[in-house]
Amino acid sequence: MRVVVPYYTSRGAFRDPTHVRYITEDTFQYFEPPTPYGVGTDFRIEKIEYDVRKPFRYFPRYLQKRFRRYLWNVVDNMTVILRAVKDS
Repeated sequence: MRVVVPYYTSRGAFRDPTHVRYITEDTFQYFEPPTPYGVGTDFRIEKIEYDVRKPFRYFPRYLQKRFRRYLWNVVDNMTVILRAVKDS
């Protein structure tokens, strides 16, 4: 499954009045086993990609991570690739 969401520190996450949650990388860990709160899902996070804004996209990834963590509007959207784990 491919999920594209506004990144929680982006302007887009706040300006859309229909958004009721702010999504981070950690949000999707709740869909991996063992799932807390009795959520009955079994997904694995395959990949997380970021739509990094200019000029931040020209920096090395380790700096992009720091910018993402401490600054606002570095990332517009986050794409998370989840794989369903099925019993064999």
